[in-house]
Order: sequence, then structure tokens, then C-alpha cells
Amino acid sequence: MWKKKVKAGVLLYALFMAAVFSLVLQFYLNREVASRHHFLLSHERTKAYAMAVLAKDEGKEHTGHLQFKDGQASYQKEKDKMSVTSQLASGRRYQFSFAQKEKEEQEKKDKKNPSDKKEQTKTSENEDVDREHEQQVKESEPSPSRSPRSE
Repeated sequence: MWKKKVKAGVLLYALFMAAVFSLVLQFYLNREVASRHHFLLSHERTKAYAMAVLAKDEGKEHTGHLQFKDGQASYQKEKDKMSVTSQLASGRRYQFSFAQKEKEEQEKKDKKNPSDKKEQTKTSENEDVDREHEQQVKESEPSPSRSPRSE
């Protein structure tokens, strides 16, 4: 009778360990599935954002849409913002809003004074050359020699 109790205890312990292992495995697998799902959604959102940025940059008219391999993007310009809706081939839709005021002001400024941009480039090139020259002069100067210490 004593041996049967011991065998039952070992069997119960093995059953308990199997249950614990299967529970841990279930939690791990659910976490992996959730992680993969999150990755796929993040990847889709990144595609939609890339399509929206391209539509923002390429959109010249007040409204329009662009067709991409992975879906399409529709845009609409308002006063100081641009609303872009990206619809992926999977059927998901994402909407983004971009500020337009700064970009338009910069384009107008560039159209008015295209020579200013060239002058800024020349000035920065000249400053770089001056810095290099100063550095070469500093390197070629003899360093002050140390006098031996008298003890």
C-alpha cells in the first residue's frame, strides 16, 4: 500500500509539472502571436504614412489622389493644413494631417530670391575654407618649448 501512494505522488507531480509547462507555453505563444500582430499593424501604418508623405510632396492641386502599388492616397488642401487619407490594399484606412503654411512661405521666398540661396551656399563654403586655413596655421606654429625645471 505504501508503494501505491508513492507512485500516485509521482504521477500527481508529473501531471502538475505538465500543467505548469503547458500554461507557460500558452502564455509565451499568445505573446508571440500578439507581438507579430503588432509588428504587422506597425508595418502597415508605416506604409500608409510613407504614401501620405509622398502625396503631400507631390500634390500640386487643391484635391486629388495618387495610386501606389500597395494602395492609394487621397489629399485635400485646406487653409494651413493638408489632410491625406491612405487606403491600403488590405482595406485599412489611415488619415494624416500636415501643416502647409511653412512650406508655402519657403517656396514663395525661394521663388522671389533664388540668388539668396546661392549666396548662402558660397558664404558657408568660404567659412569652411577659412576654418581649415586657421587650423593649418595653428598646426604649423611651433609649440612653446618647456624649460627644464631647476631643482
